Amino acid sequence: FEHSKECANVKADKSSVSDFVNIVKKYETGINALTPEIVDDFIERIEIFEAKKIDGKRQQKINIHFKGIGLVEFD
Repeated sequence: FEHSKECANVKADKSSVSDFVNIVKKYETGINALTPEIVDDFIERIEIFEAKKIDGKRQQKINIHFKGIGLVEFD
């Protein structure tokens, strides 16, 4: 049973990535400006965390969850 659940998750992941690739293909001619339509197409949700002061500088964590691929970590 666990193996079949894992296979179902892999298929769902492939489908989601495929959906994301289709969104990218929609804009393959280039994006010259960020429009509400583009944001809506690519982004599932944005999480904004409380701002903190670290070493005298204001810092704020923001997570962007993309449709089809989820949270992408940027270091």
